[in-house]
Amino acid sequence: MKFKSFIIACSIFSLAAKTTIYFPKHLSANLIQARKPDIEFAFDIHDVLVQKNNAEQKQIKHKYHKTVGKKKMSIVGDIFKRIFSFGLHKGEHYKLYKEISHLQKQKATGQAFAQVFTQYNDLQMANYVKERASAQDITPGMEKLVEQLSKYFTLRIASNIGDQFYIDLKKKHATFFNHFTGGTTVAYRYGKKPVTKPFSTYYQQHDKNYNPEKKKIILFVDDKKENVKAAAKHGWVGIHIYKKKNQAQQLHNALQQLKIMA
Repeated sequence: MKFKSFIIACSIFSLAAKTTIYFPKHLSANLIQARKPDIEFAFDIHDVLVQKNNAEQKQIKHKYHKTVGKKKMSIVGDIFKRIFSFGLHKGEHYKLYKEISHLQKQKATGQAFAQVFTQYNDLQMANYVKERASAQDITPGMEKLVEQLSKYFTLRIASNIGDQFYIDLKKKHATFFNHFTGGTTVAYRYGKKPVTKPFSTYYQQHDKNYNPEKKKIILFVDDKKENVKAAAKHGWVGIHIYKKKNQAQQLHNALQQLKIMA
């Protein structure tokens, strides 16, 4: 396997697995193998550990069709990736839609949206957002892989999911998330700017809580390249996996490349 050197990180690219591993300057695959007892994992959640349940999403849309309305529900879009222009006119809801548009630009997750709707006393819309955010299933193959890893390593969460929304998801998939010991989620509070990935303060906060002496090697798994690159710049080993492309197999292949899993 050939290694390419970069200013921030090194990367291994597998055409079969669609997986890229980014190393910080002070680490290499060989050093990781030698320090296996010092390894901890930090996992993103959405499109890594879980992925949306399309059937459940449709049921939720149908449930709120009459009370919220199809046109209004489209404001949230598909997993909050876009904001439609509907409602962006001066009038009763102008401030609300301006705030929603601002959250879209920040790539905020569901909890932040729900809080805005709650603040504007639109509880039906807030509940709709909350239920959609929890309409997630464990990513195929990930349950078995996580169970195996938990026997040898400490597994933590490192996600932009809201702290309250994570509590809801943990209740829904309690057995699965019992394999994880703590982690860093985002405390979205109305009117306050949250600390999120890929900003360096997010990774610093995680280290402050779980790796204050910087003696551990953090293997960070995420589906967003900007988050992984930022993690490598911070000093973690970033594993970038592609969503909806057999994530569990991608991660397994990456860990085989690092020779920390058979």
